[in-house]
Amino acid sequence: MSASELPLVSIKCTAYNHEPYIAHTLEGFVRQKTNFRFEAIVHDDASTDKTADIIRAYAAKYPDIIKPIFETENQYSKHDGSLRRIMDAHTRGKYVAMCEGDDYWTDPLKLQRQVGFMEKHPDYTMCCTDAIVKIEGQDFEWSRFSCDADMPTHAVIEEGGIYIYTCSILYRQALLANYPKFCAECAIGDYPLQIWAAINGKIRYLAKKTCVYTYMHAGSWSARQCEMDLEKRIPRLQSEFDMLLGINDYTAKRYNTAVMNAVTKQIFLQCARDPRNAEILYRHFGGIIDSFAIKEKVKFFMIMNDVNCLRADVL
Repeated sequence: MSASELPLVSIKCTAYNHEPYIAHTLEGFVRQKTNFRFEAIVHDDASTDKTADIIRAYAAKYPDIIKPIFETENQYSKHDGSLRRIMDAHTRGKYVAMCEGDDYWTDPLKLQRQVGFMEKHPDYTMCCTDAIVKIEGQDFEWSRFSCDADMPTHAVIEEGGIYIYTCSILYRQALLANYPKFCAECAIGDYPLQIWAAINGKIRYLAKKTCVYTYMHAGSWSARQCEMDLEKRIPRLQSEFDMLLGINDYTAKRYNTAVMNAVTKQIFLQCARDPRNAEILYRHFGGIIDSFAIKEKVKFFMIMNDVNCLRADVL
């Protein structure tokens, strides 16, 4: 296939048991109005509901847009990077947009606006937009900024993956040409990508709501993480911390404060969920916690001490 026949944009969409949402997601793709070719790589990760059937129906109706991949074995649960490798192998566009199977786009000009900006500004590696956040069926509307703006690198690092809504992202495929192992192996896919884009160029925020980001609905990744015992979440936290420390080394600690703030926030988030988590965290991440600034270190050990005192009172 010649370069002129290739899609300018590839949309990456992963789905697993998203039967209540996936039709809305696919509608957002096929309704895009552009002056360029685009495709949607829709990956069903061996769903056990009717998600795959809905994808097949859309692929039959819109074969030039919907390019399905159907798994017979769940790839995400392998935690070996197979899901990312499969998606990357099918991605052909100069630009890549992201939208998971439980999110959806509301603006038919989303891709046209983002590509138009990126084509005119080669120094930008990523473009994102505002979004409506849907929590347990209720819409929350608020804006990151009041107007179009550049996303500060330190904030992209400190605030975690939620700072930029995944379903709003469009980035240059070339950004992954030298994607480091410590990012590629992170259990969270969007967060390291955002950081990598920020430290290798600029990220533009367009102050227009173009999509809906669903959060904490039953069966979602975010809900499963909150319901999971901390011990089971330790490998994910370890991979996140390894990624952040890898970024720190790669940038010669140019963003050391932001990196350490991100790690500190994650540690205290786990303590806020249950103070008893402090002991588990120190057992696994004692070296990192010992490197905290004095104020944060004292705060952490006070939490652990309070839990020990409470146990002594009970006994």
